Amino acid sequence: MRRNDKRITKFEDISLPDRGESGRQKLYAFHNGYGASVIMHDGSYGGKRGLWELAVLKGDDLCYNTEITSDVIGHLNDPEVDRLLERIANLKEIVDNDGE
Repeated sequence: MRRNDKRITKFEDISLPDRGESGRQKLYAFHNGYGASVIMHDGSYGGKRGLWELAVLKGDDLCYNTEITSDVIGHLNDPEVDRLLERIANLKEIVDNDGE
């Protein structure tokens, strides 16, 4: 997913030096209220092999109850991450409890 995609409201690319030389996290926030944390470091699923781990976010919190996954998804290459980001960006918009 390109960073200039209009569905992205926030993007951060963070170096994680305490997680090894290649420690990295990418945070995405989308207009629908969902987001993603995409990480790669020695302790992440696939990180030692240069692969990514993705978690769905609802606001700033981890979200384990979407149609995409009920857990984190590890061992992902770049195209797989992009496909999951597309799916997250296309989830139905979050509506607050007041129905607004």
